[in-house]
Amino acid sequence: MTNDSESGAQSGSPTPPTAGDSPRSEESASQAAGLTPESSEAEARGAPAVPRSLEVAASFCWRALVVAAAALAVLFLVSKLLLVVMPLFVALLATAVLRPPADWLRERGVSDALAALIVMASALLVGAGLLTLIVPPFVDQVSEVGDNLRGGVQRAGNWLLEGPLDLTESELQSYLDDVERTISENRDTIAGGVVGGARAVGELLSGLALAIVMTFFLIKDGDRIAAWFVGVFPARRRHDAAEVGRRSWETLSGYLRGVSIVALVDAVFIGLALAIVGVPAVLPLAVFTFLAAFVPIVGAVVMGAVAALVALVTNGPLDAAIILAAVVAVQQLEGNVLQPLVVGRAIDLHPLAILLAVTTGIILGGIPGAIVAAPLLAILVRIASYLRDPDREADSVDEEPDEVDPAQRPALAD
Repeated sequence: MTNDSESGAQSGSPTPPTAGDSPRSEESASQAAGLTPESSEAEARGAPAVPRSLEVAASFCWRALVVAAAALAVLFLVSKLLLVVMPLFVALLATAVLRPPADWLRERGVSDALAALIVMASALLVGAGLLTLIVPPFVDQVSEVGDNLRGGVQRAGNWLLEGPLDLTESELQSYLDDVERTISENRDTIAGGVVGGARAVGELLSGLALAIVMTFFLIKDGDRIAAWFVGVFPARRRHDAAEVGRRSWETLSGYLRGVSIVALVDAVFIGLALAIVGVPAVLPLAVFTFLAAFVPIVGAVVMGAVAALVALVTNGPLDAAIILAAVVAVQQLEGNVLQPLVVGRAIDLHPLAILLAVTTGIILGGIPGAIVAAPLLAILVRIASYLRDPDREADSVDEEPDEVDPAQRPALAD
């Protein structure tokens, strides 16, 4: 018996714990395993050491932080490359307008390059014609508006002297001297703003030239560029990439068509009101109203206020009230009829979401950000809706080699 027990001990076989084992040794073993008395008790009761709600909240928070960091990185990159991003977006908008006539020419045997060249030349001629119609009358009427503005300032000064404020000429002159002194003290800042404005004009011209070149290539090689881009993805993801691109392009094109119709209605009716009342610079104000309408909600309201202000300065309070009433009526027509029927077919967004997107765009990117915000949000919502759809088609060729058709990659070099 003694030999058997010794051989068992030497073989290292575990022996069951006896009643004499100390509780301290069990506690030490639990700590060595990474378990605290509280967690051991919780596990003994069948409850996790960390509450499930806290675990879910922590998991959500760190993922949200990662997404926010990625979004900030993208915004920072876009802000640094704004001279490239904005011309690209303008080129996409122009392509959405000019691509249908180019396709019509292709269907009649015109080559891709010639069709793109004809459409681009026609668009540039139309733009030059509009500038010829707008700029000379605007320049001629600027002096008239300036004279009316000076008259309005003089009337405002007389009202300050004779109105309920009961100011004396010395007090009014003191305020005017303070304004002149402030301008003199900030002369360097104003000069720096002028220099910055000149630089902005240079950037605008270079961006416009870049947008024209991009538009030409998008019209000429748009299909091949899209095929090349889809071919970059793995084979099992190409269907999703193509579908996302198609839906994004449909959303952008539909948004542009709808906003163009709304902008045209705003410009025509507000321009008619200005012409009936007899406000100067009707055509430039109508064109600016058309362009401002591409900033949803905010743009038309701002240009309506500008039109009413010009009517106030040039014609008086009654005509300004008439213009303001016309602007409100046009806004009601836009918000209750045109937006749901025309723009609503392209983007399914609540006006509050559009307003928040435009405000965010203004804060982050100024006027360019305001123009981009609404269509970008609509595209993101459309993509998210597709990716969330459980019934969407997946690329069934999972075993297809991740090689791109040789006819697709060299297409960019044609």
